[in-house]
Amino acid sequence: MKRNYTDPKIEISEVEGQGLFCASGSNEDFGNGPDYGKDIFDVIKPFKQPFCIAFLAALLLASCTIENPVPTDSKTYKVTTEQSDTRTYLRYDNTKDVYEVIWEEGDKVAITDGTDTAIYGADYGGFTSTTLSKVSGTDPTGALTAWFPESISSMTLPAVRPYNYQNTFNDSPMRGTVDGDNITFKNLCGIVKCAISTTASDVAIKSLSITADKGLSGPFTVENDAAVVSGTAGVTVMCDTPVSVGPAPTCFFRFAIPAGTYSKFEIKAVTSDGRTQTLKANQPIKIERSKFSEITLEFNNLVASTAGVAILPAGPDFCSAIKSLAVPEATYDMVDLEIKRIVFSTLDNTVYGPDIADLESPEPVYAGFQDGVVTIGTPGTEFVLPEDATYMFAMFQNLEAIDNISSLNTENVTSMQQMFGALSCDTTHLEVLDLSTFNTSNVTSFRSMFNSQKSLKSLNVKGWDTNNVENMMYMFQNCFALEELDLSNWGNELCEDFSYMFNYAGLRSINLENFGTESAAKMEYMFGHCESLETLDVSSFTTENVTSFGNMFWHNYKLSMINGLKNFDTSAGSIFRSMFNRCDALIELDCSSFDVSYATNCNYMMYKCMSLQKLDVSGFDITGLQASVFAYMMPKLQSIREIHYGDSFIPADPTKVPNAFSMLYADLEEESMGCQNPTKTVTIYCSPEVADYLVTTDMHYPHNGWHYTADGVDRTHQPITINFINWKTNTPINISWPANERYPL
Repeated sequence: MKRNYTDPKIEISEVEGQGLFCASGSNEDFGNGPDYGKDIFDVIKPFKQPFCIAFLAALLLASCTIENPVPTDSKTYKVTTEQSDTRTYLRYDNTKDVYEVIWEEGDKVAITDGTDTAIYGADYGGFTSTTLSKVSGTDPTGALTAWFPESISSMTLPAVRPYNYQNTFNDSPMRGTVDGDNITFKNLCGIVKCAISTTASDVAIKSLSITADKGLSGPFTVENDAAVVSGTAGVTVMCDTPVSVGPAPTCFFRFAIPAGTYSKFEIKAVTSDGRTQTLKANQPIKIERSKFSEITLEFNNLVASTAGVAILPAGPDFCSAIKSLAVPEATYDMVDLEIKRIVFSTLDNTVYGPDIADLESPEPVYAGFQDGVVTIGTPGTEFVLPEDATYMFAMFQNLEAIDNISSLNTENVTSMQQMFGALSCDTTHLEVLDLSTFNTSNVTSFRSMFNSQKSLKSLNVKGWDTNNVENMMYMFQNCFALEELDLSNWGNELCEDFSYMFNYAGLRSINLENFGTESAAKMEYMFGHCESLETLDVSSFTTENVTSFGNMFWHNYKLSMINGLKNFDTSAGSIFRSMFNRCDALIELDCSSFDVSYATNCNYMMYKCMSLQKLDVSGFDITGLQASVFAYMMPKLQSIREIHYGDSFIPADPTKVPNAFSMLYADLEEESMGCQNPTKTVTIYCSPEVADYLVTTDMHYPHNGWHYTADGVDRTHQPITINFINWKTNTPINISWPANERYPL
């Protein structure tokens, strides 16, 4: 195809004292041969060496046509082209003065209707036409679109592309419009060819990156046949083996760049020994769709890294980037099954892979993947995390270790939500995490930080500064294998939400010494289903602002002692539902300080605390509450010996009695769970008025229950002896307990 040169001539003048090269020109032709023109790029200060640019406006391919129906399993398809030129690599023919675009054997084309996709491969190469045969996939039946290469069928331009040693370009993206038996392809981008040279010695290029004020890679839409990328993500060409460069421009890097005028255009070279240089354009750069532009770059001031810091991208972007190394186009919220180890390596120029650093990073960050191991390397001294560290290591199902995590500087992080979360994973394999070096002084959210790390056995978070954290909800939920945790001296001055924090954790012990809760508003399910926890000290807790205690300790089957409950201020509490439900091993429970005057739900509060012998609720004032608030509050306390009610345990309407104490017995279910000694005598400490209320109203009186044989025949029940004691004078109250008389069995 004939090349036309339509770029304006460039005249250069230097701005005095600024080291910037300015360009001006007119719309005259350059001529019919390469003339790289004058300097229109600036070197990053303090270096002022320019590089040159000229645009060779040779049209690539306007379109090509496939003259057959959409493929089926039994057909192959002839590819013909308009103007005798097509994809997939560029080969300059100096006898024709054209850049031919030639198919290569194995080139893949995707044909899709948005639901089903079929992949076709070129049967042979070396010509401007070929035939296609189906390789894989399901033939689509809806409205069809064709894509080349097939990898862009998800409408994402890759951020990293491999260097092509044959000086060909084999991934120029195209979209094909399907019309009956014809598929017409059009280029989505323009091509930029960078010719590299240097006067420095022993230079081998490891990577060349372009960044601009518009997106060059990532998800795209199509407008007027051209790819339009949102954001500002750049593009990098990586060399698996560094490419030697000398004074002559014999090393070429090719980029597919979305069409547009770029007011910012920077090209950065990184050598195999860590030297870098970045060149900046000092005037807008225009890239046209389906046109070929050639740039000459002179990297004569490569300098060794000053070993600065490397800034990682935001958590979701980081996670997506490293997952995509193993599974192309993976996203942060997808479960990864391929990565087993993540290694952070500083002062390291050896890692091959894309530069995933934040755009503002002083140092590059290269990520490589091989044999299940992701290596993240930088010539910098440390990795600096951004404010958003959410999902950084989330949903890695087979991840076993993270090496050198101490090289992460977290002082700027404000959110660690889901940082190590594994909610969607069937299982996990990460067993040890030492995060004692994390600086958490600016973090405001730990929500679900370790949620569902099911195999995590050892976690060191000792010494963290948590005084700015506002949310710890679900933080350690479903950490089934985690047995010990030291959270001593966590201040938590601003934290309002502790709900579900340890729910379903396998903890046997938690050090909560000086654990602050002064701003807490929610504690529901905080220790729910901690089924291995044996003792718990919450004496440091401040609860005056907590509104919900629902299910706070429920299903703690082995918890035999809770220290500090008598210090609880529950005056703001409204929800106490199932707070101690199924705390099977508790022997004593002192809730004497509890204020339930604003309660709306105390249902099942002490349900089935089957070993409980002593219960103190003497501070409960229910005189302003309806009986329904206390439904099944304390049934099935079959081991109970002593209950302290005080003098205010009478509801607003004494004639509507809650079934709070119904079925205070041991049935066969409890016997099968180890209860072999049901209650025979209960002593109740209360006022005479409360005693009178208890014996004269229609409540379900406690007895030791129904007993059934296998054939359903009732057994004889055993009556319970009730003794009433004046809770202030410690003297007997002369009143009878008519339970077994009123409800004979």
